[in-house]
Amino acid sequence: MVLHPLVFLLLGIGTFILIYAILALSLNLQQGYTGLPNFGLIGFYGIGAYATASMIVQGINPIIGIILGMIIATVFGIAITLPAIRIREIYFAIITIAAVEIIRIIIRNEKAIGGEYPQLGIFNIPLLFGLDYEMHKIVSFLLLMLVVICIYLILQFIIYSMPFGRVLKAIREDEDAVKALGKDPVRYKLIAFSIGAIIASFAGSMWILTQRAITPDGIMPLWTFMIWIMVLLGGMGNNKGVIMGAIVITGIQQIVHELKFYIPTELLDNNQIISLTWTSIGILIVVVLIFLPQGVIKEPKICGNDVEKTIKNVNRGIKGWIRLLLRG
Repeated sequence: MVLHPLVFLLLGIGTFILIYAILALSLNLQQGYTGLPNFGLIGFYGIGAYATASMIVQGINPIIGIILGMIIATVFGIAITLPAIRIREIYFAIITIAAVEIIRIIIRNEKAIGGEYPQLGIFNIPLLFGLDYEMHKIVSFLLLMLVVICIYLILQFIIYSMPFGRVLKAIREDEDAVKALGKDPVRYKLIAFSIGAIIASFAGSMWILTQRAITPDGIMPLWTFMIWIMVLLGGMGNNKGVIMGAIVITGIQQIVHELKFYIPTELLDNNQIISLTWTSIGILIVVVLIFLPQGVIKEPKICGNDVEKTIKNVNRGIKGWIRLLLRG
């Protein structure tokens, strides 16, 4: 099968956007809804990616790698969260930055995880289901589209239709009030952080299955800050917003990445193009934070009637799920 070059390009850009959308949804659950500033998100992505890659290289079913990555991400997330969750947000953020560096250094130096040359990473992962390269691109895109929709729907249901989601928002707004009502904020934070870690790990697994390579430099803290930009741009506490943020930021990066092959080096070299891209993104986020501090799409307000309507919509079947998909 031979794809038109433009279709091939759009499928590649779309795949990147969908993977980052998963990561943005993960961060939005942790920070947007629960108030847990996770600056080590990309480390959990790396756990999923390397666990899946290691299993595939050894000839083991990638599903085992996906599950293993989720388990390791959960255990590691609890290990760093449990002792740090009672301290102030700024210190929690610092601990998560340190955690991602620990993960990266271990991967960079451990052959059992990073392959024969761990500094270089793992490459040439086999194509999905033995497909040819073009069909692999199409299947990867459709699979990721399905995954993003499922994760979005599940998070929408948790946040807007379950008491658990309302407790998370209450913790973010006033933790002392939640304690006064008899809820244990630590337990809810641990669960929310663990779910976010699982989603991020799954994004890493999807990266390996679609892009077929991973390097230690791909899990540097810098990439977590890019995901933060997506969440801040789209609207913290709004799943539709963070997906929009992922589309805008990833789209800009990937389009510029492709355009640089057509820009004469006498006009701009690669380093200048990359610097210009990040400068443009920086200006964009500053403008948004000044004029739209809650993001392009604000977090929707919920009242008791909204909760009852949402539950009724879900109970009505497919039409209810569609209404849930379309709400904020």
